[in-house]
Amino acid sequence: FARVPRLAAWHRRAAALGPASSGVGRLVDRAWSGSRARRVGDLAQQQPTIENAYGTYRGIFTRREAARLTAHFTGVMPDPPAAAPPSEATDASDGDAITRLELTRYARNQLLRDSDVMSMAFGLELRTPFLDCELVDVLSRLPASTRLEPGKGLIRRAVPELPSWVTGRQKQCFQFPFEQWLGAEWTDLFADAAGPRSVPMDTWYRKWSVFVLESWMNLIEPATHAQKR
Repeated sequence: FARVPRLAAWHRRAAALGPASSGVGRLVDRAWSGSRARRVGDLAQQQPTIENAYGTYRGIFTRREAARLTAHFTGVMPDPPAAAPPSEATDASDGDAITRLELTRYARNQLLRDSDVMSMAFGLELRTPFLDCELVDVLSRLPASTRLEPGKGLIRRAVPELPSWVTGRQKQCFQFPFEQWLGAEWTDLFADAAGPRSVPMDTWYRKWSVFVLESWMNLIEPATHAQKR
C-alpha cells in the first residue's frame, strides 16, 4: 500500500520524458541481469497507471520473459501482449485502488485459492471472517485513510475486547516455506528446474514458478498423448 503508489509516482515522472522513458525501459529489460530491474524496465514501456505499477510489484516475470518461457516450453512464440485498456474504476485514492486490486487479483486468485486447496487437502473447513461479504461491503465505504490506519487502529476501536496478543501481532497472510524447501530437503528436486538462459532464475519464486509449470506439463503430457491416440 506504500510502495505501489511510490512506484506509480516514479513512473508518471519518467513517462513525462516521452519516448526516452520507453527506450531506457527496453534497454534495462533486455540487458539488465537482475529480475527486479527488468520488471521496472518493462513497466517503463507501459502506460503510467496504478494497475501497471501494481502488476510490476506483484509480478514475477516481465512480458518479454513470459513470452520466452512460453516459447521454451511449448515451441510457440506468442504475439506481443496488447496494451492494457484504461481502467474504468473510479477509486477515491491510491489506497482504494490498491485495496481493489488486492481483493480482485492477489487475494481472489492466489491467497484464497491456496488456502482453500491446502486446507481441504487435510479435511479442514477454513473461514476468512475479514472477507465476509457484508463486512467488506461496510468497510469499503470507509475512507482508505481510516481502513489503513497503522497499528490496526480500526479493529482496536471496533473490538476493544480483543487481547493484546492478537492486536499486537504482526499482520501475516497464509504462507508456505517455499524458500526453505528450495534450500533444504528439496534442493535436488529443484536443481533441474530452469527456463531459457535469457530468463534469470535469481529468486526462489521464479524457480518455484518454473518448477510448478514443468511438473504440471509432465503430469498432463501422458493424458494429452492418450487423447490424441
